[in-house]
Amino acid sequence: MVLVVDDHPVVRQGFAGLLGTQPWVTRVVPAGTAADARRLATLEAPALAIVDLGLPDAEGTELIRQLHAAVPRCALVVATMSNHAELVHAALADGARGYLLKDTEPDAVLACLAAVRAGARVIGPGVAAEASPAGGPAPRPAGPAGDLTPREERLLALIGAGKRNQEIAAELSVSEKTARNLVALLIAKLGVTDRVQAALLANRR
Repeated sequence: MVLVVDDHPVVRQGFAGLLGTQPWVTRVVPAGTAADARRLATLEAPALAIVDLGLPDAEGTELIRQLHAAVPRCALVVATMSNHAELVHAALADGARGYLLKDTEPDAVLACLAAVRAGARVIGPGVAAEASPAGGPAPRPAGPAGDLTPREERLLALIGAGKRNQEIAAELSVSEKTARNLVALLIAKLGVTDRVQAALLANRR
């Protein structure tokens, strides 16, 4: 079960529609307040929770800390409009495993959630570089390459073949922006630092 926490109904409905396309999602439960989120997390024990940080009844990352304490096995992913480095640091320190901006492309959101479910900690595309701990990538397990989806395997092969984002976009029938986001998230999932290392990994497989 996935818990979606946001005080805007249109955002909750948007995430519900996107998640409804995924076979691993059995149910999406919405919560419009921090109080509802705490209650539902305790009752439902979600495997994943997508949480906004701008709720009227919670300050900053307070809810992330509370949900992590209540349901430690739940993978918490922040989805917000705030790109402030201090807030990203606080969310990760309080238990979040992912941090996304709400204007992230749907394909990139799904790639981020897949990486988080595989055990990675992911900073989404568009989040300021200085927002990552110590000015570098957020800590991630080393190379969960065995957990790639068929689409990610294809993407990795394209990177290994030296394809540019424009060529990858054409191969995958997505926009160039989406291709760029998917590459960034695959690099995060693999636990490597850049495209070159991803290509080297692809050619060793």
